[in-house]
Amino acid sequence: MKENNSSVDVESLKYLGLSFALYWFGSSLFNVFFPIYLMEIGLSLLQVLLVLLLTFLVVGLLPLVTLVLFTKRFESLMGLGIVLTLAYYLLLLFCKDPLLLGLFNGLYIATFWPSFNLLLFRLTSVKSRATTISVVLFLVPTVCGVLGPLVGGFVIERFGYPALLVFAAAIFAFSAAAFAKVKLRPAKRGLHVPSPKLFSIFAFTFVVYGLTEYFWLAYPLFLYKLAKGHFSMGVLASA
Repeated sequence: MKENNSSVDVESLKYLGLSFALYWFGSSLFNVFFPIYLMEIGLSLLQVLLVLLLTFLVVGLLPLVTLVLFTKRFESLMGLGIVLTLAYYLLLLFCKDPLLLGLFNGLYIATFWPSFNLLLFRLTSVKSRATTISVVLFLVPTVCGVLGPLVGGFVIERFGYPALLVFAAAIFAFSAAAFAKVKLRPAKRGLHVPSPKLFSIFAFTFVVYGLTEYFWLAYPLFLYKLAKGHFSMGVLASA
């Protein structure tokens, strides 16, 4: 896909950065507590593993479908991904079905992240792309990685998980509002869809990587055992 870098929409890039920062902060409020929450609402360790397995199966396979169906408007899926994330956090308030939780978890992740990465790429010029992407993908996760668990642990300890999930959902709503200000332009030639063989390799490796990534389950459980409360766990996670 060829792109035109003669003019960069700085305003859209700013709104994209704001939307991403809000999205990451909302996610970081709860991510490290996610498996703990699932176990506290009654899921067994095997059921939590099932949630993660389904999550990475969807994340590994869904992008192939979206690439085929949205070859010229793929970036617009970022907005849908934000809305799906908001809906998922509200779903967590009353749903205890590991099958539904795993599928929905993978759905919003697979919808948001590929489209965001492509949109960030398209909204930056060749000269400034490396610097801009490095700043966005380093600064935002670093700051939110410190603040998110601290705030999340405090809210859980003082007001409970439902309050945190509603608070995070409200932040996702602001993220969606910021994304609505981004001007999307369809790609003239669309995207190149990988061959089934290459994509199957990607899907397989992504699923295996996801299931072996300690952060999703082992790390939160370790912190939870080490800490004396949710806020203490948030302090440890932000360190």
